[in-house]
Order: sequence, then structure tokens, then C-alpha cells
Amino acid sequence: MKPELISLEQDSSHNIYEIYNNFKAEEPFYSGACLAGLDTPEAWEIRLYLLGHSKDGRRGVAQGLAGIRTEKAYELRVNLLEDAPESVARSLAGDDSEIAWQLRQKIKERLDEAGVANGLAESIANIDTPRAWELRNELLKDRQAISSILEGLAGVNSEAAWKIRADYVNEYPAFVAGSLIGLSGQRVEAMRKQIASLDEQAVLMSYTGSNEPKAWELRDKFLNINPFFVGTSLAGIDNKKANETRERLINMLTLNTGEAYNKVRKGILQGLHSNYIFESLKTAA
Repeated sequence: MKPELISLEQDSSHNIYEIYNNFKAEEPFYSGACLAGLDTPEAWEIRLYLLGHSKDGRRGVAQGLAGIRTEKAYELRVNLLEDAPESVARSLAGDDSEIAWQLRQKIKERLDEAGVANGLAESIANIDTPRAWELRNELLKDRQAISSILEGLAGVNSEAAWKIRADYVNEYPAFVAGSLIGLSGQRVEAMRKQIASLDEQAVLMSYTGSNEPKAWELRDKFLNINPFFVGTSLAGIDNKKANETRERLINMLTLNTGEAYNKVRKGILQGLHSNYIFESLKTAA
């Protein structure tokens, strides 16, 4: 089912929930995951629907608890550990609290399960402490977790983080770009230039949440080529230009089918409000 065209207004909170509700049945994981940071009655109503929908729905709800540090949210994380350990881990992105580390320890007991190492690597985004580096260094031994270790470097500006970026930029340019979210300065710009020489589209991931002119130049250039990257990069931006771009993406749904349609839809959801990586940059323990 394709949703009707939606016009986003400057005050778009009601339309945001309309979009989540339009997509929740056919895209349960992303609909739940992209509720990150939303602790509202409307968001919890959608979570309740998804919890009863499917395992994908429960996985999405778990990941979409990112940025929410209430007793209710932590209790739900514990309840979802059995079904979705990797998604519960991602919901802890940026959370350096003791309760978060207790949950990571429980999840680590299932490290041999698919996706768990990746979730743990991403759970320590924007955490640059000895405890976080002990976990990163352990996970670096797992080749399958490298892309997630890079994503989990968002907001991390230490020398150790820059060494990992340099080691993997040629192999994983898009993930290194994502690791630059929340950072600025000459070093970031130099890395963006290196990434652009490998994959110009990937550079856009480093501008997630950015209102800089260069970010908009890239969004305009790649809107029809990579709507997933463009949509994702809108996370955290609430202004007229961002809403107009979201509206253009929504209108693109009528022109696409199959996998192309799915990529547009996922991009819309990823950048509709927030996501777990972006939430890691917004909250402090």
C-alpha cells in the first residue's frame, strides 16, 4: 500500500505521526526504530501496535527507545532482550549510565549471536571513555563488526578514533563518513575530501543533522540518486527546507516500486525525526 501524498507544515508533529502510522504495517522495523527520542503518547501508541505486530516490530521498538532514559523505557529494554538483543544495544547509543553498562554486559553474554557484536559497537557512539574503548578494542577482533564500530565512533574525536577512520576509509567510506557525525574542524573536512574522492554520495552521511550549505548542495544533487542517504541526513533538522525535502521524498513514492520504493520509504523514516545515532549526540548520561 502506498500512502496518500502528505504536505508537511512548519509545525509538523501531527504529520510526523501520520507518516509513522501510514508505514507501520508495511515497514514495522523502521517505523519503530525511527521513533528514537520520542517519549509522547502518540509514539507510545505506535510502539504498542508494533509490539503486537511481529518480531520486526519488536526489534524496531527496542532500537527506537534510543534517547529515552525513563524507568518505563529501561523496563521495556529488559523485556525485549530475549527477542532483540542487538536492537536493545543500539537503543543505548550515547548512554554512559551504569544501568546502560549493566544491559551491555547482559547483551555481551550473547556475543556469538548474529548482529549482537554490531549492536554493541554502535551502542557506544559518542562515548570516549576507557570503558567504551575496552569494548571497542575487543569488538575490533570481529571483522564482521568493523562497519558498526565505525558507526559507533560518531561524536568521538580522540586519536584512537581517528586511527580507526584512517585504517578503514578506503574500504568503508560511507561508514567512516557516518563516524564524522557530530564532529567539525579541519580534520573532518580533510576526511570528507578523501571520502569524496572514493564515493561522493557517502559524504552526505557525515552531514546528518547539518543545515550547512554544503549539506544542502549534496542533498539536492543526490535526491533522485540516493534518496535513502538524503532522507537519513535530515534527522534532527526541523525547518521549512527540511520539511520541503521530506515532502519531495514522500511524493517520490508514487514514482517508484519494489526495492526502489522501499529505499525511499526507509530514507523518509530515518530522517523524519531522529535515529539512534543522532540521539547519541543529543543526550548525556
